[in-house]
Amino acid sequence: MKQKATPREQQQILKKIQENETEEVTGGYSQKKRFWRSSPFWISCGICLLPLLFGISVYGQLPEQIVTHWGADGTPNGWSPKAVAVFGIPSGMLALNVGLWFMLQNDPKNTHLHKSLLAIGQWTIPVLSLLTNGITFLNALSQPVDPALPISLAVGLLIVITGNYLPKCRPSYTVGIRLPWTLNDEENWVKTHRFGGKLWVAGGFMIIAAGLLQSEFLLLFAVALMLIPPVVYSYILYRRTFK
Repeated sequence: MKQKATPREQQQILKKIQENETEEVTGGYSQKKRFWRSSPFWISCGICLLPLLFGISVYGQLPEQIVTHWGADGTPNGWSPKAVAVFGIPSGMLALNVGLWFMLQNDPKNTHLHKSLLAIGQWTIPVLSLLTNGITFLNALSQPVDPALPISLAVGLLIVITGNYLPKCRPSYTVGIRLPWTLNDEENWVKTHRFGGKLWVAGGFMIIAAGLLQSEFLLLFAVALMLIPPVVYSYILYRRTFK
């Protein structure tokens, strides 16, 4: 006759089931596994530091002042000392990357985060670090690269992909349209993300177009489209539900 599991054994079984479900949803990235013990984390940190290593290798060839910011039309409008460009900016990107991994790891609502959204969150900073710092160093080395198009393409595609997955996003403190009304009501969260996902896809394509046309107005309009209507829509849902 099979013995009935004790309460402690039942708790251990339930714990294992929850861990397996977490690994299935997050692609093997369990919250029980500390992020600094995972190889993807260290790979992402290494990618963030590649521009720093390259900058050190060409440090003597760089001018004392380096362009580190451009307008939507590709016109330089911000300069930094080369020490800041080589050491400060890549180190800042590394710190952002570590902070984002930490937040994703320690968000209690991220247990069932879609693995595609998790991957976007984990690899956005390393990719942007390579792209932006690479453009900065190429221009500083007299290899002119118009930053408007490649950056708008990368950011626009990232937003389009994110917008496509937003409707599948579960309530979270770190990923998604995090408003008091969406975090308080799961139905509000679902409807807002379905609505916002469409706007993010449209906004992503507008950002790509803004880079092609070098239009600052279109860029600002795309950002406003992605940010303002979802907030207003979520608040209207809240008022209808709790009036």
